Amino acid sequence: MLDIDRVRDQVSLFDRLAAPAAEVQIVDVATQAFRKFFDLMRESDYVAEARARNVETDFRSFAHRLESGERRGRKESQHSRE
Repeated sequence: MLDIDRVRDQVSLFDRLAAPAAEVQIVDVATQAFRKFFDLMRESDYVAEARARNVETDFRSFAHRLESGERRGRKESQHSRE
């Protein structure tokens, strides 16, 4: 696990993501770190570096699934208290 607030971890993360890999790399970014992650990505010009190394970048968000799961969990919790 990396701490996006630590410069050393930031460098390590983006260096690893921009390096060619035999398998797909998945990064799970906590909701609270989204803005910082994407700001750092833009500031470091990650996408250009990755393209220069023929590394394809694909972003997907699963936040909507989490939100619906959390709402369902709250509903179930409220129902069980009644």
